[in-house]
Amino acid sequence: MAATAARAEARGDLRVKRKRAALGIDLGSTSAKAMAVAEDGAVVATGTAATGFSFPGGGLVEMDLAAAWDAAAGAVRGVADEARRQGYAISCVGLSALGPALVLLDAAGDPVRPAIAYSDLRAAADAREIATRVDVATQVRLTGVH
Repeated sequence: MAATAARAEARGDLRVKRKRAALGIDLGSTSAKAMAVAEDGAVVATGTAATGFSFPGGGLVEMDLAAAWDAAAGAVRGVADEARRQGYAISCVGLSALGPALVLLDAAGDPVRPAIAYSDLRAAADAREIATRVDVATQVRLTGVH
């Protein structure tokens, strides 16, 4: 079926309908995961690639965003290639990412430093002081973080 659909697609025959699958991507603290799922819920393909945090010391927890992007892209490419090989077209994408994290970007939208992860402790003393001055409801309203 996949080979027939691919030949028809190469000829430009639009009467051949491809099966559809959703692509899910999860960028986590240890790995980037991707999965293609058919409309009937069957898992078509899965892929994973290591991302990982770095721990430079002193409670700092960071992530190299270029490496994380490369990991996610590799996992997605593998899953998309396998889905295509099986005759599926990706019809939609869902994304989940670790958070919260601080990502500083330059004017071109490129990261200027590694992301500061949610488990980083460099601002622990500041957070304790804020907690004594600002009630939790106000903190959540201002930051969106629970």
